[in-house]
Amino acid sequence: MLSFVITSIDVNQDQGVPSEVGRIGKRTISTREYLKNYEAVFHEATLAYGPNLRQLEKLINFKGKAWDRTLLLHYAKSQQISTKDSELVNWLSTQPVFL
Repeated sequence: MLSFVITSIDVNQDQGVPSEVGRIGKRTISTREYLKNYEAVFHEATLAYGPNLRQLEKLINFKGKAWDRTLLLHYAKSQQISTKDSELVNWLSTQPVFL
């Protein structure tokens, strides 16, 4: 069973930014990892909604989606799920935004 906890435990005294924002099971999720996933979610929304993103931003739960992405990546890694570069290139070449 996968356990998931969001918390701020260790605070970086120099910057006042938590160095740890949560845990997935026994694995610590750093602020840097979370922000990387948040940024990826934002870029995904930018690609999906283009110029309409500003109108839809208030409807999108970016924080929740960043945690969802963090959990999915953790699960994929634990299950040793991966993809080949050629599979990614083939998928990207079918996406309208890249045509």
